[in-house]
Amino acid sequence: MFKKNNILITILMFGVLVAQNQLIIPPALNGPNFDLTIQESEMEFFPGVFTQTMGVSFPILGPTLIMEKGENVSITFDNQLSDTTTIHWHGMHVPAEFDGGPHTPIPPNTIWNPHFEVKDHASTMWYHPHLMHKTNEHVQMGIAGFVIVRDEEEALLNLPREYGVDDLPIVLQTKTFDENFQIVTDMDYSGLDTQLLVNATRDAYVDVPAQVVRLRLLNGASERSFNVGLDNGDNFFVIGTDGGLLSAPVEVNQLLISPGERYEILVDLNGMSGETVNILNLGSAIPAGVYGTQTMGGMGGSSIPHYADNPLNGSDFPLLELRINDSNDNAVTTIPESLVVIDFWNENEVDEVREILFSPVEMGPNGSLNGPFLFNGEVFDIDIVNYEIPFNNVEIWELTNQTLISHPFHIHDVQFNLLEINGETPPLHMQGWKDVVLVPAQFGTAKFITKFNDYSDANVPYMYHCHILTHEESGMMGQFTVVGGEPSLPGDANQDDLVNVQDIILTVNLILSGEYSEYADVNLDGLVNVTDIISIVNIILGNLTINTPAEANLNNNILTLNGDIGGIQFKGELISEVKGNDINVSSNGKTVIYNLNGKLETKSFELSDSFSELIVASSMGKEVEVTLASQFSLNGNYPNPFNPQTTISYTVNLDSDVSIAIYNLLGEKVANLVNEHHFSGDYSIEWNASNNPSGLYLVEMVSGNKVITNKIMLMK
Repeated sequence: MFKKNNILITILMFGVLVAQNQLIIPPALNGPNFDLTIQESEMEFFPGVFTQTMGVSFPILGPTLIMEKGENVSITFDNQLSDTTTIHWHGMHVPAEFDGGPHTPIPPNTIWNPHFEVKDHASTMWYHPHLMHKTNEHVQMGIAGFVIVRDEEEALLNLPREYGVDDLPIVLQTKTFDENFQIVTDMDYSGLDTQLLVNATRDAYVDVPAQVVRLRLLNGASERSFNVGLDNGDNFFVIGTDGGLLSAPVEVNQLLISPGERYEILVDLNGMSGETVNILNLGSAIPAGVYGTQTMGGMGGSSIPHYADNPLNGSDFPLLELRINDSNDNAVTTIPESLVVIDFWNENEVDEVREILFSPVEMGPNGSLNGPFLFNGEVFDIDIVNYEIPFNNVEIWELTNQTLISHPFHIHDVQFNLLEINGETPPLHMQGWKDVVLVPAQFGTAKFITKFNDYSDANVPYMYHCHILTHEESGMMGQFTVVGGEPSLPGDANQDDLVNVQDIILTVNLILSGEYSEYADVNLDGLVNVTDIISIVNIILGNLTINTPAEANLNNNILTLNGDIGGIQFKGELISEVKGNDINVSSNGKTVIYNLNGKLETKSFELSDSFSELIVASSMGKEVEVTLASQFSLNGNYPNPFNPQTTISYTVNLDSDVSIAIYNLLGEKVANLVNEHHFSGDYSIEWNASNNPSGLYLVEMVSGNKVITNKIMLMK
């Protein structure tokens, strides 16, 4: 049974007694290919107590994905949860089928493979679950991660960008814990979110250089807004909003950030080596009606359940301590005068104006404060599309909030330019690209302009919703499709307005002849190969997920396939025979093998000795990495448990850079064991833990874009 009083007393007690913890910096992975696992795990937030968590290739949160504007990225999510989930690309401009809303669930033990061209400006985005009635639970348990988009324009600026040193991702969250120090996801107790976590770290500090430091601030909380300031009273500079850089830095003293919002800021720490600066939540200055202010309601005794019992509300408290060290070589020491040119949408080209009214299901103080809430009098229905928006429409959306609480409104697919808040020009630091706007309470208004370009899909909708997750889960959400204007039907290689076997045959012939056609290049990677064949098969069959991970292993000239493989191609001849309904076509020294049901029946192939240019496609039409002889693996350690020394064995299947580090269950890195280039082969490394306390530790291996973790036990 959840006990409110025990929760508050325990959290406050530990907040006083526990020494500060080093900030967890999520590992950064570079594209264009990312292989990730959604998993259940545990963390030691409190001394000697293990809390059940969820994360992405990590016990909590996930790696930061570095993407370049213009590159085609491919991400695989292997869902190893016991529950269905989704992954939404918050803020990113992607096709609806890969947006990751409630229409694209990832069942347990299946793989989802979104792939798209990165079209966004240099910015700070994030990914998180978005399954109806599960979003809050899965986010609270820990599933979320940063996306950093880079582009050529940002690269020309003199800005901090050494990840983890002077360019830091900072996610602010609060959680409710029970008396057993487990995360409470029951929304009835969300008002007791008394525990602050910054990058999943309690009482966090981070070492930073005495120079200009860039902080990528993300409010990843379910409900709470934060009002960011510095304890020394200094000003700082906002350089970026949700979707990109501003035209020039904006100097501020406080910065209100609502759930889902991101701001990039520069903090000038020049000449401050040896000092500390605390980033604060200035809760006493949070406006009325915003979750996090001192009181909510009051009319007729109405309030949010447990709100008055939460000591964070209306309080000024530290978020993160900056411990300032000497500056680095090539330090950024000045604030730029200008940033980028923003090409705002033109109000003279507006095709349509839409009005959305926020209202409670039940009028009156209690309903207007606690909800459920509606858009235009309608609760969310996953089977109803609220708007069909013509492709390339430029639109103004006018939002009016008839409730007693401010709502952070988020729209998928697009970035917008704010025109007004409460009828006034928005402040300078909000005059950029946005995808979240906090609409003030008590008939507050917001107005923005946007354009629905690049992608259209009459079948898969995008969402718009309140980003207070408890409101979203209760139905404060709508959906829209972007219709018409498709430049061509995906997979229609012969341009007859149909996708069928004729398009497959044409694509096979293009591959064998070495020719290229943009209409056959289904995955838009600038090539026509077997992955496009399987993509066309999937379009015909309507397949979206695969049930078994696809693996391809090569030992000399013997190719062995496991899982759901759609096809292969290579230069050379096939020596062995194909099985069942697999189709083998050869010409001009090239061989293509596929199956019209999207899955090969043959699992082993003998290729000619002089084969080359091997490509293996999964049954979703994505290229599968071919591993050589031995597997890429972290093979464990011996002895385990150990005291105080153990040997960790691992295998590298391809020449690559490898790093191996040890973390405790607080997420703190306690040892760096390996960080160098490896040739393919088997390796081992010893770790002497004589200076570490007994307990469970995590071994993390990063090679290329793969992350593997193993648990080891030190017993003294």
